[in-house]
Amino acid sequence: MRRHDPSPLLNLIDWTRDILSFPFVMLYRLMTIRLTIRWPARPKVQRPAMAPRPQAPKPTPYAVERPRTFSTFARKTLDLRQSSDRPAALRPPSLHSIYPNTAGGSRLSADLSAAPPPRTAATRTRAGNHSFPRLFLNRALMSGAVLTLAILLAIGSLLYQTSLNLYRGVYAEALTGQDHLRLAQEAISAQEFDTAREEFLKAQTSLEAALSELQKDSIVQSVPIISGRLTTGERIIESALHIAEGGYTLTSALSPMTDILKGKNSSQVTDQSSMADYTSQIMTVLSISRPQLKLALDDFDAARTLLDAINPSDLDTSTRAQVAEGQAKIATLRDIISQVYDLASVLPDILGHNGARHYLILFQNNSELRPTGGFIGSYAILTFADGKFENLFTDNVYNPDGQIQVQGLCKLPPKPLQKLTQCWGMRDANWSPDFPTSAQQVMSLYETGSGNNVDGMIGITPEVVRDLLALTGPVYLPQWNEVVTADNVVSLIQYKVTVEFAADQDPKRFLIDLSQVVLDRVLHLNRADWTKAFDILKSNLAQKDIQLYMENPQAQLLLSRNSWSGEVQSSTADYLMVNTANLSATKASQFIVPRYRLITTIATDGTITDKLTITYQHTGSWEWPSDHVINYQRIYIPKGSTLIEATTAEQTEGKLSITEVYEELGKTVLSDTIRIVPSSSLMLSYTYTLPFKISTAEGAAYTSVIQKQAGTGEIPLEREIDYDSFTLEPLQSSPDLIFKEPGIIEGTYLLTTDMSERIIFVPHTIL
Repeated sequence: MRRHDPSPLLNLIDWTRDILSFPFVMLYRLMTIRLTIRWPARPKVQRPAMAPRPQAPKPTPYAVERPRTFSTFARKTLDLRQSSDRPAALRPPSLHSIYPNTAGGSRLSADLSAAPPPRTAATRTRAGNHSFPRLFLNRALMSGAVLTLAILLAIGSLLYQTSLNLYRGVYAEALTGQDHLRLAQEAISAQEFDTAREEFLKAQTSLEAALSELQKDSIVQSVPIISGRLTTGERIIESALHIAEGGYTLTSALSPMTDILKGKNSSQVTDQSSMADYTSQIMTVLSISRPQLKLALDDFDAARTLLDAINPSDLDTSTRAQVAEGQAKIATLRDIISQVYDLASVLPDILGHNGARHYLILFQNNSELRPTGGFIGSYAILTFADGKFENLFTDNVYNPDGQIQVQGLCKLPPKPLQKLTQCWGMRDANWSPDFPTSAQQVMSLYETGSGNNVDGMIGITPEVVRDLLALTGPVYLPQWNEVVTADNVVSLIQYKVTVEFAADQDPKRFLIDLSQVVLDRVLHLNRADWTKAFDILKSNLAQKDIQLYMENPQAQLLLSRNSWSGEVQSSTADYLMVNTANLSATKASQFIVPRYRLITTIATDGTITDKLTITYQHTGSWEWPSDHVINYQRIYIPKGSTLIEATTAEQTEGKLSITEVYEELGKTVLSDTIRIVPSSSLMLSYTYTLPFKISTAEGAAYTSVIQKQAGTGEIPLEREIDYDSFTLEPLQSSPDLIFKEPGIIEGTYLLTTDMSERIIFVPHTIL
């Protein structure tokens, strides 16, 4: 009996059983068909008149007396009676038609030695339209056919019995292996790695037995129609076996780390121990576990390769979807293990195991939006040594910038910034949308102004502080007589650094004091809150509220691979990033709500034309902290694209320049200076063609990458693909798009992270 909602492995076993029973079933059906052979009549031949011969009486229908022991199958195949309205079925000729000298109703003489009567012309004719040689030939053919069918039936029966035994053995072992894998997964979720390791080991034993059963019967595997399905079954079982082996190795590697986190075998850590108390021990375990992590990676890679090699035509629709889901989950797990493996490679060096490491932290205020997240008003130097946090030094960014000016080391900033300053300092150095490029520029200016070197840079926005305060709870700053919470932190920062500027010669001091307290709270979180802290870190990295840059090339490669570096992606696909810089020295960027609409039109020959419409809605007023905003806007599109048209609607005076086209960071850039006033909207449209086409061959794909600017919130994105003139039609898309009308598919998203699109095209279906 089939299981409800079976796994792909068990489904494959069921199919194996069905396909192996196929010969037996077909042979049975073939044998149960009533055999009706019509004897063809010869054309009449004019012959000389002959003396009449005695007529034999009309024979009665010939019937075989059916013994009661015959089965229904035998009764059907041996029922040779003649019906009154149909020709005889295998009806033999009468004896008289063969031996004309025999009187009607008499029996053939038992004297076999008696010579037969002489053959005459009459006897040589086909009496009764039958000749003995042809009858004998047809009977011989029938006997051969029945014998052949009997042999095939025996082979089919053998295959069926063999397949049945194979099915039972493989099914039982595979089902047991699947149960152990499920128990291992539950144990991992409960962080019981010792239990999980035992279940993975049991799963290996069962799956190895199932694979052995599947491979040992050469008779079944030699049947061509069956071998393909058996190969698919082997690949699925081998894939599950690699997962079990990789899971065992992985849990063996992580078990010592969980022992440390749970306080086992360590008198130095308790439930109240801080994150810093664990750091050194965890670094040691990570370094030791790297070889095991590599083995686990190899196993999961092998499992994924086996699943990728499966022929989809061997799977039904539901199982094909389950295998695809399994491939996606393996890929996700593989990526996580790869991250841990890479971290184990570089984390000791990052945390100062090879000497103290110093990192520049930029506090980027996204209320005054800048290319990498916001205006830089304050910074900090974070120091690690021997795997532990050692020190946090905070300062106002104007101090090192002032030293650059005092020492006469000023450089002119990029042209759009020259209206604000003639001396390029740290506060304006995050001008490139590519965070690694900006980081190198900021670090260079910091070293010029302070004389100190750093090993990397971290950019954060107030959103990170807000999320951490939601975890740690409110903090009290006695020197400011303020209780800071997740709800009021952003408004307090704005007020302290702007309104109280005249009363305090160091307006950035509030943010500096707050950051020190919050960081201390985070480093001393109880173990129960660590998971929440890591979730905050993960989400802020994805949304680019945290961006990282390391001078260590291996560490930087890790950041880039995991999209933690804030870099502008190099891509051969369609590409879009809208980036703005607030040049009005106001904190009103928080009141600007952008909305994007991107329409992609594919022509008959595959030419791609994009039309981008950007709408900015100013929801603020003319009262502080709101004000007008002057933005330097850059739109990054594929290098070599051709601008066809750039237009402005609604607030027509909002566009302060003619669109400039140039190349930067391997992209074509469309730049404008725009002004957005309170309680108004500004709409900008750009139409351009891409430098490449989509192939018109089956399986052609349209792909795109859309990157989000750091420091921005959720941005609504309306997407439309117009393929009405294209020679192909979409088969599938990722993410899912819906059909709006013939020739158009569309989707609506909230752009919170970078996203990519992929649409596969096939020939039009004719219904």
